[in-house]
Amino acid sequence: MVQKGQFLERSTLIPVGSDGTVMEGTVHRGQKSPPLLILPPRPEEGGGMDHVLAAEVAFAVARAGFPTLRFNHRGVGASQGVRGTGGALVEDAEAAMRVALENAGTTALAVASLHGGARVALAL
Repeated sequence: MVQKGQFLERSTLIPVGSDGTVMEGTVHRGQKSPPLLILPPRPEEGGGMDHVLAAEVAFAVARAGFPTLRFNHRGVGASQGVRGTGGALVEDAEAAMRVALENAGTTALAVASLHGGARVALAL
């Protein structure tokens, strides 16, 4: 049960690649546009979707009424697959972007990146 002032976080699976691999993600619903995709710090930085800044940004944006999606790259947390670098991280972000756009029913989104995730955001 979600009480007044609380926000329901929903777990979601993000398909990536053609081999059936899925990444774990967390979404907040919202009615405003654009949705926000939150890119975690890179795996080699010890980053994941539960990074304190990622969680706080998601909460603040959801509180303002916007949908959010944050995720763990392959090989991080409960995400399947092997940790990647460079292009593999961009592939992960692209997969998450597709899910965020589909969930929000829109063709544009905003991106927030943390630490080395900025390089991934620029490539995205």
